[in-house]
Amino acid sequence: MENGPQIEILEMEEFKIRFKMWNTDASFANALRRVMIAEVPTLAIDLVEIEENNSPLHDEFVAHRLGLVPIDSTNAHKFTLYRDCECDGECSKCTIVYSLDVSSRDNNLSITSTDLKQISNNNDRISPIECFSVNNEKSNVLIAKLGPHQRLKLRALAKKGIGKEHAKWSPCCGTKFVNKPIVKVNEELLQYISNDQRMEFIKSCPRKVFTENTNRNTIEVTNESELLCIMCGECKIKAEEIGQPQLVYLSYEKNCFIFDVETTGVLKAKEVFLNAITCLKEKLETVRNGLFS
Repeated sequence: MENGPQIEILEMEEFKIRFKMWNTDASFANALRRVMIAEVPTLAIDLVEIEENNSPLHDEFVAHRLGLVPIDSTNAHKFTLYRDCECDGECSKCTIVYSLDVSSRDNNLSITSTDLKQISNNNDRISPIECFSVNNEKSNVLIAKLGPHQRLKLRALAKKGIGKEHAKWSPCCGTKFVNKPIVKVNEELLQYISNDQRMEFIKSCPRKVFTENTNRNTIEVTNESELLCIMCGECKIKAEEIGQPQLVYLSYEKNCFIFDVETTGVLKAKEVFLNAITCLKEKLETVRNGLFS
């Protein structure tokens, strides 16, 4: 494409980002999506050495749950990918070592991610992230529950990896893109429908794309509300019911896409986005050098 892809940030939160990409095609947009999901490196527990476990969960179940505990990966760039490290399997350049030793006495006890204690001599203290409950209250990841007089003692090794190898290393929990919708109202046909029919038409949209402009006596679609359209076709159905099938025009821009990305919390949305762009550039550069070498 002439001038290359262009990007505009529409919304940005700590762990969510929404942006528009245009002047490109679906193949490039999908490449960026796949890189964000599977190529941005993070940290995750990869090996668990269980010394004692008489909890209700068997060893493999505990190890699997530990692998899915999200670990702060802001400093993941300081670590070497485990498969590229020259050590015998464990060193401060590629591994963070945690220990967990929890025993219950006479009561039931919950083991959470806060019970993981870093024991390796890395330069940085890297801990599991705090999660948020449905009520937006801080909580921790539940690993297991112990009954009276039960114990779980283990050693866990966290390493750097990418989502292409295992989903536990993926920094994203939701990543999608859609073509930018085009929604236009035929203002000339509005004179042939009653006020009640206008309100029915406006309310037919579940995403509230349409608003009534009483000053101009018309139905408006703003740039912001247009992006809410999911092409469900409810407005087209209502337009046909009131006898004006051409009242609304629905389409999409072929080379313009709207991305919605949400991270697991191990990285901020901005970091995932920038790391993915860098990774994609490196891949394209490798292809370019291969073609012209």
